[in-house]
Amino acid sequence: DGFKKLYVTKWHGFDPSEMCFATLMMEGTKEQVAAQYKRICQIAGQFRGLDAGSENGYRGYFLTFMIAYLRDFGVNFSFIAESFETTIPWSNVMMVCEGVKKRVKEACLQAGVRSDPFVSSRVTQLYDTGACIYFYFGFSWKGVRDPVATFTAVEDAAREE
Repeated sequence: DGFKKLYVTKWHGFDPSEMCFATLMMEGTKEQVAAQYKRICQIAGQFRGLDAGSENGYRGYFLTFMIAYLRDFGVNFSFIAESFETTIPWSNVMMVCEGVKKRVKEACLQAGVRSDPFVSSRVTQLYDTGACIYFYFGFSWKGVRDPVATFTAVEDAAREE
């Protein structure tokens, strides 16, 4: 993994704080998939994009299926978490991602959550008019009087954003 990081950051000059990653799934016959792959590589090449292989895509899909189990596992360690999704126009993607993260942090602080919450987002599906965004968030309920009510309040605040 260290070599891969050097290859991407030093050889290709990518800044980890400014790069993004996309997982694509292509469907169709072998010929259709080959044509899609070729076209995607051509487009990515115009913007210095790299083909990172399929391994991270498999990891991403595996994580999607594992989220529920990780959430259940976290309960054993006083950590409560959930995910939700929304579909929004392209013009609002960054604003909504940043707004939801900020709102979760503020709601946790107001509710008396003692540790920083975990909150992340990822664009999972692309459409001509917008994108689907998944949000994941959670926090330690240690010291929280009513974890379920607190979690519900934080989740409601996040969804209102």
